[in-house]
Amino acid sequence: MSSQSSRVLGGGCTLDVAITGDQYAALQKFVAAISARNREVLSERFLVPVDVIDEIFEAISDYFDEGVVLTVPMTGMAAIPGDSRPPVDAYRANAETVIVDCVLFADGIPDEAILHVEFLDDSDRLHYRYVGS
Repeated sequence: MSSQSSRVLGGGCTLDVAITGDQYAALQKFVAAISARNREVLSERFLVPVDVIDEIFEAISDYFDEGVVLTVPMTGMAAIPGDSRPPVDAYRANAETVIVDCVLFADGIPDEAILHVEFLDDSDRLHYRYVGS
């Protein structure tokens, strides 16, 4: 097992399951593509349909001003001061699917928006679900 595919420290997860380093990297790349409004990466790397990309950008614009840099919490971040929710919450929906709820950071500051994605077959194949709070 490579260091990239080893389990990420569960500090930021409510440890039903910890996501792998590869999954965390995919999550980072996905959020970076959203932040940059990069339709090409979302479409080609993450196979997000055009209408869903539009939905993502619309949801993001409800929470953030244009130009804000969106990121995910640092690996191993156990808590957000003053907030009871974990910054990254991962759990199994079934034997093949890991659901991840991730607090989005705006310019390095945690925000109310939460990105909901899933990984299939313990792979780094990320599938967008929705952005909510």
